[in-house]
Amino acid sequence: MRVLHIDNEKIWRGGERQVFLTVQEQRRQGVDGWIACRRGSPLEEVARNADIPTMGLASTPQTAWPALIRAMRSFDVVHCHTGNTHSIAALATMIRRKPIVLSRRVDNVPHDSWFNRWKYRRVDIVACVSRYIALQLEDWGLPPATMRVIYEAVPDEGYLPREICLRQLRERTGVAPGTKLIGNIAALVGHKDHSTLLRATREIIARRRDVAVIIIGDGEMKEQLLRLLGELGLNGFVHFTGFSEPACSLRSVTPARSRRPCCACWTSPPWPGTWRVRRSSESARSSLSPAWCGATSRSTARCWQATPYHWRGAEFRDVASQTP
Repeated sequence: MRVLHIDNEKIWRGGERQVFLTVQEQRRQGVDGWIACRRGSPLEEVARNADIPTMGLASTPQTAWPALIRAMRSFDVVHCHTGNTHSIAALATMIRRKPIVLSRRVDNVPHDSWFNRWKYRRVDIVACVSRYIALQLEDWGLPPATMRVIYEAVPDEGYLPREICLRQLRERTGVAPGTKLIGNIAALVGHKDHSTLLRATREIIARRRDVAVIIIGDGEMKEQLLRLLGELGLNGFVHFTGFSEPACSLRSVTPARSRRPCCACWTSPPWPGTWRVRRSSESARSSLSPAWCGATSRSTARCWQATPYHWRGAEFRDVASQTP
């Protein structure tokens, strides 16, 4: 089976990492997965370094559409990972019909336009990364039979040892030894809801002051969040480090056999405006975006094994066989 994964983003974020991990695992299982992406993008570079075949994808739907129609002849399934590529693939099926799988990672409701309604009808399966996103689409009118909830995860490898990770984080932020760390890796954009994280931090600081929050990421909300930090009196308790290339290596801080977690983990809100603190002894489960410092290597391994990549391969085969 040949699967073409499409992602036209010019930056590297969690979605692009999940594209890479999905294709990498599918190829390990014998599925001939390819990535269509922008030339010169970080995704193309990462894929090529891992010997994953790629093909160029134009940045605009008008120019990408003809090339995709030609490429679809050689593939059994097309897997879209962004809204733009979903639009391009839906238009391409007017000329060449192929099964389409759509990964839905964002937690905003699609615009209620005739084109959006139409392009979702062209999709065979929508893979939602959380139950909340599936409920959103169901309320929007998407038939539940077309949706599957597939939690995302990361492989249990490539993490820094606990002590090295903690030392690097403390050196980078100036947090004193013995201070409990709360961590978050996410782009500083509205739907990640960092403002609620900051307000929750104020409640924690009111109870105990041996806690520091480290936020790794950058984005359009940075200045607004820094102002909110000052208004809440959290200077010295919350640290913004900016974008970090090796951010994924910082996610595993607690050793598998540790009975006393060194930190807590902020998971993304399952519903807007709500956050919860997850003890690092809990299993690593994905909600709306990856969190760090909370997953032990053992629990991450369970999550990796439980993530239905085997199901994905089977589902692709089912779709391919059922779609004319």
